[in-house]
Amino acid sequence: MKIELDALDTLFFRDGKPFTMQEETWADILFPPHPSTFYGALRSAWFANNPAELGKAETAQDETKKLQITGTHLFRDDSIFYSMPRDLVIPKEETDSDHALATPMQLQDITAHSSLAVSSLLPSLLFPEDEEKTYESPETGLMNRSDFERYLHGDMDALTAFNLSELISKDPKIGISRLGQMRTTAQGALYRIDMVRLEAKGGDFNSRLKFYLDFEGIDLPDEGFLKLGGEGKAVRYKKITSPAEPLAPANLSASNMFKIVLLTPAFFRQGWLPDFIAPDSLSYKVDGCFQLVAASLGKKMNIGGFDMKAKFPKPMLAAVPAGSVYYFKTNAEMDDEFAEKIIELFHNGNIMTENSEFQLFQKQGFGLSVVGGV
Repeated sequence: MKIELDALDTLFFRDGKPFTMQEETWADILFPPHPSTFYGALRSAWFANNPAELGKAETAQDETKKLQITGTHLFRDDSIFYSMPRDLVIPKEETDSDHALATPMQLQDITAHSSLAVSSLLPSLLFPEDEEKTYESPETGLMNRSDFERYLHGDMDALTAFNLSELISKDPKIGISRLGQMRTTAQGALYRIDMVRLEAKGGDFNSRLKFYLDFEGIDLPDEGFLKLGGEGKAVRYKKITSPAEPLAPANLSASNMFKIVLLTPAFFRQGWLPDFIAPDSLSYKVDGCFQLVAASLGKKMNIGGFDMKAKFPKPMLAAVPAGSVYYFKTNAEMDDEFAEKIIELFHNGNIMTENSEFQLFQKQGFGLSVVGGV
């Protein structure tokens, strides 16, 4: 089922930092929210439409355990936005601009830039073509679907990176706790949070940002309302058919290299290293037919949550952020059969292995990936 979520008011999504009353006064926002936020909202919406099943929640008969998110995106005016791949950079002086032209980094042998022993390191590094200039890969960079698809197919000409600030605005909210029946203000309990409005300041309300979700395992009415975010704000949803076409696979058979790009954050037992890669050889664990040669990763994300049943915070786990890119090299020239195998394994799929302890996170939509050419 494919739905769009249209916010009726500001929304609040908080990061994983502690926000204890009378200890912390400022809560930092997180946007876009993690896939687990949508997973919880969809489960709650299903139970709201099936109240007789609520007693089965978190049991073997819980129907919502079949839920699996296969796509979660921002979109506006039928154009999907993706996290900007981390092997693209923009000039530092343009990082605060609404949009800028993105420049691809180039693969270079590590021995040309480091005197360290390379046996335990990746054999290649990524550098901007013009090393005299200062570049950055902004964490809030986004790319529209047409440019992202061109990027995956190796067309790097005039790729545009959008700043998230062009699509949303922040509305600060100040509050204070009140005491019991007296309703007097509590000392030291003043706080501030930033709410998110899904439109730029002075923007067109009819051209505001929306969420697009693709999921399976449960059914909802074709339209309705659900609660989303830290304050349970109402969001209108409706079933849609576009913009839902999967990204077209790149032609990999013309090269002996390919890359995998994360669409959503991913968890691995080996930290930043995908679980299908052997840490000693950096080769594919199954048959060694390809090897990891370079990676461009963002800053690790600490992802937790709150267990509503246990009424206790979930443990924080480190994740590789969306937009991170892994470069691989095959041991032989890639033919059509081999290329199809790579596409089947990782394109419009999940980079997190099925037998890992992170299976629930896979169902929530973490680890979604696509394959691109090099």
